[in-house]
Amino acid sequence: MTAHLKEYLDYYNTLETPGYAVLVTGAWGVGKTYQVLDSIPEDKIYYVSLFGLQTTEEVHASVMAAMAPSLEKVRESLVELGGAVEKLGGPFALGGVLSDLVGNALRKEIKPDRTLVLDDLERSRLNLSDRLGIVHTYLEQYKFRVIVIAHDEKLIDEFDSLKEKTFGQTIKVKPQIDEAFDSFLSKLGDSKSADFINEHRDLVLRVFRQSEASSLRVLRHLITDIARLHSCMAEHHLAKPEAMTELIELFTALNIEVRTGNLQARDLQDRAHASMLYEMKRHGINKDEVEKDPFLVSSDKYSSGSLESQILSDSMLAATLMHGHYDADEIRAAINNSPFFLKPDKAPPWKTVIQFDVLDDGIVEAARERLEQQFEGREISDSGEMLHLFSLRLMMSQNGIIEHSLEKVRDECIEYICELLENGRLPERDVHWQWTDAFARSHDGHGYWVTEQTQPYFEELFNRLVRARETALERKFPEIAADLLQLVSTDGARFFDRVCHTRDDENSYASIPVLTAMEPRQFVERWLESSPANWRSITYALAERYTAGRLHQELAKERVWASEVLERLEEKRDEAEGFRAFRIERVIEFSKLRQHDLYVGEGEGESNG
Repeated sequence: MTAHLKEYLDYYNTLETPGYAVLVTGAWGVGKTYQVLDSIPEDKIYYVSLFGLQTTEEVHASVMAAMAPSLEKVRESLVELGGAVEKLGGPFALGGVLSDLVGNALRKEIKPDRTLVLDDLERSRLNLSDRLGIVHTYLEQYKFRVIVIAHDEKLIDEFDSLKEKTFGQTIKVKPQIDEAFDSFLSKLGDSKSADFINEHRDLVLRVFRQSEASSLRVLRHLITDIARLHSCMAEHHLAKPEAMTELIELFTALNIEVRTGNLQARDLQDRAHASMLYEMKRHGINKDEVEKDPFLVSSDKYSSGSLESQILSDSMLAATLMHGHYDADEIRAAINNSPFFLKPDKAPPWKTVIQFDVLDDGIVEAARERLEQQFEGREISDSGEMLHLFSLRLMMSQNGIIEHSLEKVRDECIEYICELLENGRLPERDVHWQWTDAFARSHDGHGYWVTEQTQPYFEELFNRLVRARETALERKFPEIAADLLQLVSTDGARFFDRVCHTRDDENSYASIPVLTAMEPRQFVERWLESSPANWRSITYALAERYTAGRLHQELAKERVWASEVLERLEEKRDEAEGFRAFRIERVIEFSKLRQHDLYVGEGEGESNG
């Protein structure tokens, strides 16, 4: 507890009619209320929170409710006289509803036998004059000692110039971090977690002080969050002190930064490259315009640079800190994936090489040699692992570890991609429109090793890989188109599900220009040979597929195909008679195949084809 607070309140409580109130202020969450109530015995105060109270009557009613035991005899007398108070629930229902007679009768019995503590002054809905008037009433009329607790930043602009007339003493409370830590820890239900946190007490408190956070509420939540994290860890994790030190330091700092609103989910992405990307921008064209992002601003508070640690991945930190999701299996896997628990004989070579800072030279060199064998043998086909392989080769070239220029390494990596594609070993692209997100920034919990110098080469390789995987899928278009064409004849509803955005998982090709592999004349023949009910599903499918300008975006390659389908339909309409001709015309209109964006020039059509 703040020593001068207790000292002054001890003195104040000896005064009979001080004629002035004491204002206790401090930042949000520093424990103002706790420290005041801890300074005065419970039987020596009447405590009232003004939070949400809108009228002076509500405040007076709350004070009388706090004094209820001493007013019990008065309440009973009033009940005997008419039962008015009984019907209203006694002193607890006084707010704005008791008659003046009842209110005055009760107030006459108010005695200043204890100190009145009015909390949350700034959170009352009363105007300024009414709030100060209430304090004056209990000081002057009822002769109370009054302690007012308020968040000073909320009040300073409002009545800083007026408070001296009411408050004879203002005391600013500072957070009692050590005492609060011990108090919160003592209330933790899990004794094993409490022991673990206590072992790291100095570390947690040092990071908390470095954060410049003053809220003890944040500290309380932090302790419970560390306890949740502890419960997810395996025994071999807890047995490695250096790993636990790095983990707690990282988790504590980011937990505080998130809880105080300094970091959002987006700020936890790609932490490993945050410093490098900032330096690249800082040395770019607009040097004077570059500002540090929130993550780096937060990092500067902590002396050890702990916020870039990869003992927990970006995704795992987002899950725990942002969403409160603590999956024990995933957390253990993430920690096992860190350098502290890496087993070089079982880990992929790239994962060993990327941790060269903390592993013995012999282990790293053996992994480098194995990585080279994997490259020469074209053993890796997974995109994320492949990009780690490429980025590490670029890093080794930049630092003279391998005797190849960056250009030569880039060319060799392009050749690697092409060979996998030609040999049918490169996976085709995923049909989801955000498919590159799975490996764009990182793989298996590790960001790619990219520097300012290697960035353009790596980006070129990334784009080459993406295009190659798109090509791998395009080579399967004829096979896919044959299956879709069969659905055109037999099951238009399922055709709709496969080629349009729906809520089902069947819409595999909604963003893929797979219809280009289908001969337009054959498509129209199958369509019009099917049942009239099937016509409708195919019509709806094309109408939905080409909404929202998709023929100018992801389905641009289908513009020529759609135009040719329109021409075939018009030919069929002209050949038909009666209702069949009318039905085909309605298909043309409803399926949106007459939209302006289908009419392209001959040269443009050829280029898009």
